[in-house]
Amino acid sequence: MLPDLRKGAMQAVEEAKPALLAEVVATAQREARKRDLVHQREYVEGFIVTPDAVVNDTPYAGVIELGRTPGAKEPPDAPIRQWVIDKINPPADELDAVVRRVRYKIKVNPMPPQFILRDAPHAPIVKVKYRAAFRKAILSWGKSRGVHRSP
Repeated sequence: MLPDLRKGAMQAVEEAKPALLAEVVATAQREARKRDLVHQREYVEGFIVTPDAVVNDTPYAGVIELGRTPGAKEPPDAPIRQWVIDKINPPADELDAVVRRVRYKIKVNPMPPQFILRDAPHAPIVKVKYRAAFRKAILSWGKSRGVHRSP
């Protein structure tokens, strides 16, 4: 009976995994929308579910999630220039100076880690929905084997 139960539990985990990963994405997206992030829309839409994990494929997802090391070299010019144009839109003759100041500010006072994706699986709603999906799967497994829930 015990090996059978273990097999059923593992099957239930596999059946509940898609619900868990979908809720992790939804939780991470909700949390990302609350934060003031660079190119927030692209980051929120960049979450991808793989068979065993949730990842974000935007080029700057690692910097958002883990932050930047204080004193590290300045960030690349091109993305900062684009951000300055999108957000600040300075006159053309001041663009280079503004980009230099923003890059220096990021070097001296870097963005702290946000831990959006790291913390998403631990959100209470994810745990509740995963437990519900697991319970449903394990009960379904038990019914298919003639095991009934005790009162």
